[in-house]
Amino acid sequence: MVGVGLGRAGASPGGPWFGRRPIGAGHPQHVAHLGVRHPGGQEEQVGEPVQVGDRQRIQAALDVQPVLLGGPPGGPFGTADDGTQHTYIIRYADMLLLKAEAKVNLGAYADAEALINQVRNRVSLPNVTTITSKEDGMNKVLKERLLELAFEGHRWFDLKRTGKALEIIKARTNGQGSQLSYVNNLTEQRLLWPIPQSQMDNNPNLTQNAGY
Repeated sequence: MVGVGLGRAGASPGGPWFGRRPIGAGHPQHVAHLGVRHPGGQEEQVGEPVQVGDRQRIQAALDVQPVLLGGPPGGPFGTADDGTQHTYIIRYADMLLLKAEAKVNLGAYADAEALINQVRNRVSLPNVTTITSKEDGMNKVLKERLLELAFEGHRWFDLKRTGKALEIIKARTNGQGSQLSYVNNLTEQRLLWPIPQSQMDNNPNLTQNAGY
């Protein structure tokens, strides 16, 4: 079964990631599943196919394979060769925070707060402070996604989608507070790939992205 989990692996006590553990299949909040169980070890690709040369999508795409690494027979992780391990491909917390982002864009700040707090409260974190504006709400959502979905491949796309990639990446500094040397390599142009010439030829209504 390909499942949706809510949590993030735990970390050091007192740190920003502490307590963000996945909720198991038996937990009442483990409510959504994607895909099917793979009896006998069959393979199934989930999501859109990756285009040849699409390096951006290749880095973010996931080809789901049957999980063959398991635990003891009868344990929660399946056996080593039956392909029935539950594989998480999207987490409930991710969906809640995406919904919170949408609520911020709609001006429904109280609803956005409730969704953010749903993610935080399950690991005994306090509520966020009251959202006072769209900018404030978006910053709170982005911070929560940064902590909750760390190392899961979302950050770059979150920053691009919200229009904050240049603002946030250019503010990166080293331990001495000096701007990192590479941050000025990122420009507005480099946020987008060029539209392939073959697609431009097929559709005269397309306009090439600036700088290409």
